[in-house]
Parts: sequence; structure tokens; C-alpha cells
Amino acid sequence: METINRITVSSPIVGRHYTFIYCLYFYHQAEQEGIVYIGETDAQNGPLGRLSYHLQLNGTFYTRCYEKARINIDLISDDIHMLVVCLDNHPEFCGDVNKTNRLALEYFVHIKMQEYSVADQTVIPFEVVSNVTIAKRHATNEQFQAIASSIADSFFQSMPFICEE
Repeated sequence: METINRITVSSPIVGRHYTFIYCLYFYHQAEQEGIVYIGETDAQNGPLGRLSYHLQLNGTFYTRCYEKARINIDLISDDIHMLVVCLDNHPEFCGDVNKTNRLALEYFVHIKMQEYSVADQTVIPFEVVSNVTIAKRHATNEQFQAIASSIADSFFQSMPFICEE
């Protein structure tokens, strides 16, 4: 019998070239841990284009999983998931001119996910393996932090790492 690989698309918007913030994750059952990667994409690639890049041998997700967690994703049998939030309702993050804003949002989501990785409601440990930077002028931007917190909350609630109530 042939091996089946499943690709599920919840909305055609993921194939469009809009601006997104995204979360790649998987639950590595053999190690009883999760891996999380936070990223952003401009309108040129869209999330499916970024996912394709990330899964290449030299892709950022692929190399970060190995460098930070010593996990070769070619050897895992676990599903890799991608959660995306379209940012078109937030023009301050869209377009090349707002790249530093988008990077700040990515940074704040990354930090919030790191906080969740050690939160009391987290029952499956996970590591955030993305690498983020922030322009110093955005480091205290409360509006960006609030939007990032909302996005991170949505990501976290959609993942299998929390205690079921």
C-alpha cells in the first residue's frame, strides 16, 4: 500500500498572496514535546509559498528544528501544522514599507508563545525555535503587543499543548 500524505486547506485564502503571520508546529510524540515556529510573510509569497520554503532541506523551519531541538523533521512521522492569520485588516503591517512593523508583530507573538511554553495550562512541553528580531523603536509599542497577544492566544488555543478543561 502506498504512503498517503495529507495536505488540508481550511480556506482558499492561504493560497493568496496577502500578508500573514503564521505558526508552524508539531507534536513530536516520540520525544513527548512540541516544536513551534513563528513567522511572517509578505504579499509576494503567501503562507503556502513560505511553507514550501520552510520544508526544504535548507529551509528555516527545517534547520531551526535541528539546530535548536536536534530534531530531523525528515525522520519524524508526526503531522506538521501551519496556522495563519491574515493581516489585511491591519494595514500597518502590510506592504514592504511596513516590514519593520510586521517583524515587530512577529517578535511579540514569538515572545508570547515562549511565555505559553512554560505556562501552568501547558501540559505538553514545547520549544519555540524561530529566530526573531525587533527594531528598537517598536520595543514598547503597546498596540502591536495587544494585536500580537490576541494572535498568540488564538494560536495557542488551536494547538494540542494545553490542558483540556
